[in-house]
This record gives sequence, C-alpha cells and structure tokens, in this order.
Amino acid sequence: ADVGSSGYNGLGVIYDNDAAYGGGVSLNDGGNNGDSVAEARFFSTNAQKPVRISGNNATVLGGAMFLQPFSSTVPINHTQATACLYDFRIDDNNAPDGGAIFMAFAPDLLDDEGSFVEINIPALDAPEDSCGPENPAALGAVSCAAGVPCNEISDNTAEDNTNQPSGAIIVDQESALLAHRLTMRGNAGINLINEQGTATVAYVDDCLIADNHTRNELFSVHAAGSAGARLTDCTIAGNAIDNGYTIASDSDFALTRDIIDQPGHLPYDHIGGTLTAQYVLADDITGLPPGTLQQGEAQFVDAADGDYHLQPVSLGVDFAPTDNSIDDVKVDLDGKSRNVDLTQITNNYGPRDIGAYERQSYFSCGAGDTLFCNGFEP
Repeated sequence: ADVGSSGYNGLGVIYDNDAAYGGGVSLNDGGNNGDSVAEARFFSTNAQKPVRISGNNATVLGGAMFLQPFSSTVPINHTQATACLYDFRIDDNNAPDGGAIFMAFAPDLLDDEGSFVEINIPALDAPEDSCGPENPAALGAVSCAAGVPCNEISDNTAEDNTNQPSGAIIVDQESALLAHRLTMRGNAGINLINEQGTATVAYVDDCLIADNHTRNELFSVHAAGSAGARLTDCTIAGNAIDNGYTIASDSDFALTRDIIDQPGHLPYDHIGGTLTAQYVLADDITGLPPGTLQQGEAQFVDAADGDYHLQPVSLGVDFAPTDNSIDDVKVDLDGKSRNVDLTQITNNYGPRDIGAYERQSYFSCGAGDTLFCNGFEP
C-alpha cells in the first residue's frame, strides 16, 4: 500500500479509528508463498500538510500502527511486515502498549521473524528487508515545507483503560527501527522506546526527544545479544521522567554527538553490553565511559516554548569533527547542512554542532555580521 494523501479538512488521512491491534493501520503478513511481504509506505504529497495518522485507538497493541510478520518451520517460510514513513505525523493515538507503533515478531524454532519500521531512510540506503528501491518521488512525494510540523511522533499515549501508563510509545520486539530525522514530543507512557528480544535494532539519528512524560526511562533496551541501539546527533531535553535514568540498557549502545539535558536523572544505566559515547554533552556524565565528553548544560533558544535550537554561545556549538562516513546524515533535523563552522566560535574538536540542530549563523537574523541585521543594508 502507498498512502500519500494529506487528509481532509485538517484531519489525518487515517483518523479516529478503533481496533484491537493497530488502531489506524495493521500490517499482517500471511506468509502466502514464502516471498510475500506486507508493506506500506506513507509519504507527503502536500508540503504544507504531511501524511498523518491521528486520533486512533487500539485496545490491545499499536495505537497508530501494528506490524505482524509470519514465520513457520515446516515448510520453512519467513516473511516480513514493513512500514516506511517519509515526511509524516503520527499523533494523538493511544494503546495499552505501543501507543504509536508496535512491532511484533513471529516465533520460530529456528529463526524468529521480526518486523521493520523505517523513517526517512533513502531508498538507495535502505536495507534488504525494506520497502524496496522504489522512489516515492515517482508517486508525487514531496518534503515538508519549512516550519511545518513534520516527521513527528507526538502526543501519543500508552495507557490502560484507567489512564495509567502501561507500555511504551514504540515497541521494537525482535524487530528493527531505523529512523533519520525524527521528533518525539509530548508522548506519555512507561517508556518512549522499548527494545526487547535477541535480534533487535533501534538506530535513531538526527532526533529531538523533548517534553515527553515517562514513568521510567525514556529508552529501555532489554535485548542482550542483539545488534543493540544507537542515538546519533540527538537532543534529549525537557522530559519528565518519574523514576530512573534517561536510558537503561543491557545491550550494546552507542551515543554519538548527542545532548542529554535531563537534570536530576543520570544519563545511562549500564546493565550490560558495551557502551560507547563520543562527543556527548550531558548535565551529568556520571556512568558514561571516559572520552570526548563534556559536563554542562546546553543553552537553548527558548526551551520553555519548545525551541531546542542552540544559542550561538552554547556548549555543543562547533564541538565535533566533520563526519565523512558513508552512513552519516548530512543534514540536521531542519534539513539544513551539517558541519557549519562559526568563525566567531573556537572549535572544540571540530566545526560540527552536536544535537538535533546545526547552528547556521552566529546572528539570529542569518547574516554574517550584526551590522547587516538592522534592515538598512545598502
């Protein structure tokens, strides 16, 4: 299925539905012939109105979306359930677990089969188990316009019928979550992302995790022996965490060029696995491995009103070296270029800002010199 509609009269294209599994969308692979894949792509065709899954409710799992692959031993038959999202919004959905997305798995004596969710992964870079090499642009897909709320999973809840937290906003169960350019804001549950199982992956790059409310850690990874999790170029700030750390993991976890600003909560509970941390700014670095870390608080433009861009004089600006790796995302959460060197700032390890956003100029007006900010340029 390809879904590109911007909805009707301000409402999401998939809006106000109820189901047991997958309040808005349920992708269930039946394993019909051994090579089928239940897959859906969601993409915007209106730069002002991104494709939207909104206001849906599941009584069991997956408020906005539920994915169920198929597996059998005799005959051997494994097929995936896959969702690919580009320039989208998933908001105001609810379920007891997987308030936004629940990725289930199919058990097997030989090899469990998981499901896949990919967010803004370029078709050419997508893994084999993705939605394929087709380019959504051929179907009219466009990027969201500047300033339009987009690439957001926001205001979803994982609660039971007594309005008590009962699960996570995204559950990655023996499955793979791959995300580039993602905002998670205003969600509520026990966790934001719960990764569990022996064959799971949760890679999130260029992300803003802000103003959510969780009973326990934002990220809970119980996936010993799996490929683990990573957060790269992310800003984690302003979240209300009732108990525990910001992140808890018993699997391999990598923090790279991240800002963690959660006063009163240590950044990481290292239950097991290998933790790496490079070019990380945190209000408290207790528990992080020695390395290119800095303890301190970022100065945001206006955190009280939800603006988590860095001020030009903030820690984290021009902090990290340029990344020329193939896997690096060359744009920030706004879609603007990385590795912008502000000549007024002394580089720490290099010209690249850490966190979700790259500061594009020293002055807020965008000019290279304050003399040109007054509107009276010749």
